[in-house]
Amino acid sequence: MRAAKVRDRKQAAENVYTQRQYELNHDDH
Repeated sequence: MRAAKVRDRKQAAENVYTQRQYELNHDDH
């Protein structure tokens, strides 16, 4: 169960990072 929580937190962090990169990349236009 603990491993799943760690994985979920890592996944959430990656999602936030990806969303941020997407927004930054689309701010140029």
